[in-house]
Formats: sequence, structure tokens, C-alpha cells
Amino acid sequence: LLPDVLNWTERNPWPLDRGAIGRAARTGEVQIVRALDMEAGAYYFIGEDSRAQLCVPLVMRGEVLGVVTLESNDDAAFDAHTSNFLERLAQRAAVALDNARLFRQSEQLADDMAVLYSAGRAITATLERDEVLKRIAQSMAVALECSSAMILDYQPERLEAQVLVVYRVGTARNSQEVLPPLKTVLPLGDYSTLIDALARRRPVILRAADAHTPAMELDLMQQMGVQAMMLMPLVAQEEVVGLALVIEGRQDRVFSPNDIFKAETLGSQASVALCQALLYNEVRELEKLKSEMIRMASHDLRNPLGNLMGYVELLDMSFRRTGKTSEQDEFLNNVRRSAKIMQSLIDDLLTLERVESEREAQWQVFDLGALVYEVVEAARSSANLKRQIVRLERAATGTLAYGSVTQLRQVIANLVGNAIKYTPDEGQIEVSLSGSDERLEVIVRDNGYGISPERQVRIFERFYRAREPGTDHIVGTGLGLSLVKTVVERHSGQVWFESTPGVGSAFGFWLPPAPPQGRTNRDRA
Repeated sequence: LLPDVLNWTERNPWPLDRGAIGRAARTGEVQIVRALDMEAGAYYFIGEDSRAQLCVPLVMRGEVLGVVTLESNDDAAFDAHTSNFLERLAQRAAVALDNARLFRQSEQLADDMAVLYSAGRAITATLERDEVLKRIAQSMAVALECSSAMILDYQPERLEAQVLVVYRVGTARNSQEVLPPLKTVLPLGDYSTLIDALARRRPVILRAADAHTPAMELDLMQQMGVQAMMLMPLVAQEEVVGLALVIEGRQDRVFSPNDIFKAETLGSQASVALCQALLYNEVRELEKLKSEMIRMASHDLRNPLGNLMGYVELLDMSFRRTGKTSEQDEFLNNVRRSAKIMQSLIDDLLTLERVESEREAQWQVFDLGALVYEVVEAARSSANLKRQIVRLERAATGTLAYGSVTQLRQVIANLVGNAIKYTPDEGQIEVSLSGSDERLEVIVRDNGYGISPERQVRIFERFYRAREPGTDHIVGTGLGLSLVKTVVERHSGQVWFESTPGVGSAFGFWLPPAPPQGRTNRDRA
């Protein structure tokens, strides 16, 4: 073979404008070349020794899928009989090749759908805005097999974008990009390609190796050490609610139409999830404001109302000494009655606020095993994105508990979510539930980063985060384990944990089982 033959690969395909092979691919017709009409500059496999060439296209439904070519150093090697035989063989080969291509496309489509499904579930599995943003970035980077991703907040009136989340794929080796820190403001006015993408609500692809990349965008990519990137506007109800930037910093990357389809699909899901998270945060802030206002108003009203009721009684006592008319007695009774109505209204408002905050009225007997299964299944999508293995072992019966389903779901979700967050890619998480007549115990084990002994003593403190090497990129508030401890103890249970740095951690809690015949612990007390 000529050495040049080995240079023609999938990334560097055979030029269709040269040689008999190119003509067969272009025209879909059989090509026979003999010594008498060998053209100059033709492309062959065996060089000057080649005296004859036969090229038969592989055609399926009018489309050329490939070319079968034979060469010989014999001028008369290929006659009509050889050509007819190879054409029949090519027809069968085209069918086989087309089937293989369709099968590969089906497999790829199934893989893409699985990735999109897992990513979509992960994005929509929470309403916490910061967590939603992180999952959007993680899902897009993993689904498009890039090295990192960023989510930015878009300010159209100033043509600026602020960095909200930066996610780096842990398994992306040799990535060279230098990403801006959080809250960095990026001016977009000088980048015509990006502004056009925002205006058209369509993704835009930029490559450092592409000669058509505008100078300003190319300069930005070089500053960041980016080889290729895709900007995806996150659009909800015709409004840009954010920007997703998927980045490849290892090597040049040509995004395929399938990549764009996946990005647009994830972008649609991300936009909806982000809007829901924003609405949820607004509602939560309003709920918080309402509770604060109720407490403040109740406190501010109690003092003057108490004074008013005290003076009413003093007036009543004074009138009794000096004598009072029936009209005065009626006036005092009206004031006293109105004050009592106000006092009752304040008490009812405070009682309603406590019920909405603690929701103890919603406590009930429920199957803790079913709740653990539900939470673990919901968390599998996040684990799948990190290629982690999640195992669940639970008792088949005897797992009835009494309490708040909402609060205990949050407890289990926090423990499982922490295990996924603080376990590297391809790690393992084991969740178990055991039950007896005395207690129900849930344990979540992982082989993650672990916690140093000096940090373990403060692990359940509010706002405290045990930062270990390799966990700086993990986002958290430090309230999760504090919430776990508070809720479990409110349910008459206990939390425990054990951890070894570099080996993993185990967090568990136990609760008393549901009392017989539906009687609660409070009833028995």
C-alpha cells in the first residue's frame, strides 16, 4: 500500500473530487479504469504498479453509503463478469451496511434518550434555585461530553451576564480552560455572535480552530483557554431567563446536529426548572415575610391591646365607685368585647403560623420503607450523571413510622444527596432500612471523601461545612445535617455517623416505630 492511504480516515475522508473512487461516490455508477485511460494524479492504493481499478458504489435507496474498490497489476483483470459479480455483492453489502448504520443510530438515539431522561429528572428533582443551577450545568456538560459548563444570569438592559455556577467534569483530563469565578460580570455588547444568538433564541457554536470565528469571540476563547463552546439561551415564555455555556477545553470539538438537539432539549427542561425554582423562592420568601409580619404584628399589637384591656377594667372599677349609667355600661362592654375579639384574632393568627411552620397537624402513620425507596429512586438520576452505583436494601415488612412525611423525606433526601455529592464519580452508595419492635434504622454509606476527625465534632452545627480536599467545588449551605438532626430528634429519634477520610462515611438515624392501633407517642405519654 501507498503510505498516503493510511491518512484517509473518518476525520480526514477520501476526497470525492479525485480518482475513480470519488467519481463512483459522486455519480453512483461503476467505474473501471485500465492502463490506457489511467488519468494523471489519480488516487490508488498500490501506486505505479496498479494497472487496473474497479470501483463499485454501495447504493441504498438512492444514497451512496460507500465504495468497494479493487485494484490489480493486470490490465485485463476486471471484465464485465467481474463487474456484475461485484455489483451483486455490493447490493448485499449496501443492505448490510445500511442495517448496521440504522442499528448504530438506534443505539445512539436510545443512549441519548437515556441521558436526556436522567438529566431531565435530575434538573427537575429539586426546587432549590442554587441546586437547580448546578444540576443544569452538570447535566449539560455530561450529556454533551464536554469538560465544563457555566450558567449565567442575563441582564438585557445592560447587555451583561453574571456567572452563577461553574461546573467542571471530574473525569475530564487535561482540560485547559480557565473559567471566571462566581459573580464575575461578562460584558456581551462586543460579541456580535453571542448577541445574535440571544436575539434569535438559538444556540451558537464557536471554535478556536474555525477561521470564521469573529476576532472578539476568538480573543475571549483564547483568554479562557477554550477550544470550542456552545452558548445556549435558556428561554421560558419568550424571555431569556439565563445562559448556559458548554465548554470544551481539551481539544477541538465539532458539535453535531445531535449535540445541538440534546442541548436544546436540556435547555427547554432547564428553563422550566429554573422558572419553577424562581417561583418557589419567591413564594418561600413571601411565606417567610408573611410569618415575620405575623409575628411582628402580633407582638406589636399585644402590648397596646393589653394596655387597652387594662384601662377598660380600670374605667369599669371607677364607674362602679361613682356609679354608671346603662349607656356607659354598654359602651364599656362594647370596648371589652372588641378587645377580646382582637385578642382572639391575634391568637388564631399565631396558631395558624405555627401550624404552617411546623405542620405537626399533618403527622400520620406511613410506610418508611416506601418513603426510602421513593427518595432513593428519585436520587438515582443524579447518581447516574456521576456514574455512581446506588444500592438499596430494605425490610419487606414492619417499617411503619409515625410523623411528618414531608420532613422525613427531606431528612432521607439530604443524607442520600450528601452521599452522592461527596462521593467522586463511579463511587458507590448503599442505603439500608431495617426494622424491629423497638426502632427503625436508616443508614446511608458511601466510599467518598470522608470527614477529618477534627471537623467531625461540629458536623451538625448550623452553617458549618466540613471542607475536605477535593470538595471545594461542592455547593452547600451547611444547614442540611442540622435540619436532619432537628427533624429526627423532633420525631423522638437519634442521628449518628462515622467517617474515615479517604475511605467514606456512614450517616444513619433511628426512629421509634409507629405505635400499635394508630396511637401516637403523644397519646401514650
